[in-house]
Amino acid sequence: MPHLKTVYFKPRQDSDHYSYSKVGVTSISDIVVLAEALKKRGAKIPESLEKYFDGSVPDTERPSEEERQEIYTFEFEGLKSTQIDKFFKAKMQREEDLNTLLLPYYIPQDLYADLHKLAQLACDMTVRFPVALRNTYGAELMKMTIEMLRDINATCNGFGNETSFARTLNLVLYRSAEMQEIIRVLLDTKYISYGACQNILKLTLKVQQDAKEELAKIARKDDPIVAAIKVAKNFPKLKGVDLDDMFDKENKDHEGFIETRMPIR
Repeated sequence: MPHLKTVYFKPRQDSDHYSYSKVGVTSISDIVVLAEALKKRGAKIPESLEKYFDGSVPDTERPSEEERQEIYTFEFEGLKSTQIDKFFKAKMQREEDLNTLLLPYYIPQDLYADLHKLAQLACDMTVRFPVALRNTYGAELMKMTIEMLRDINATCNGFGNETSFARTLNLVLYRSAEMQEIIRVLLDTKYISYGACQNILKLTLKVQQDAKEELAKIARKDDPIVAAIKVAKNFPKLKGVDLDDMFDKENKDHEGFIETRMPIR
């Protein structure tokens, strides 16, 4: 990751739009795109992938059993674990700085972070749905995650009164439960498999746990949360804020953007 500070793509579950592979199976085309980006930055490519870079492999060819790997290792000469640790610490700090800009008065740390993860998982899952399913159940799942994030943002910035945050937390509990039941309906009708959605189900439970913990904090008389939110009178706070310094300047012009083309099967 220190060699690829901004990634404009990520490997996804293998799919040809009418047939989906088992959960965790990634198409060789995605692996090769990633390998190509890393090779340009000095990585040593695994031998089983080398033949895909000479341009002679037909698009219809499938990797042999010997070529398929659970893990592909890309080695960088001189790369140390301390460099990787430094990169991830900087990445976490950037996310924390953005959180502080968006919610300057009070950040429900676990709840806010887990809700963002839930929204990302819902997006990753629903974009692979067939169109009819994506426009109905998929759209509903995404709508609920955005509504939860929106309400947390608004109430923690003082939009409402002193009871708004508690009401928002209760809505998080109900919306998470609704997401769980939608996913269970899709499981019952065999539109999706349990393996494809077990992480999102677990995260909805974690979000509910986070919301209950925030409600418990509010119930304590000496807790400063409600008081902090009550004095937040300047919502929204982002007006006039320059976010340029929050992003990697080396890649802000999208240099090195990688586009996937005809898949190699």
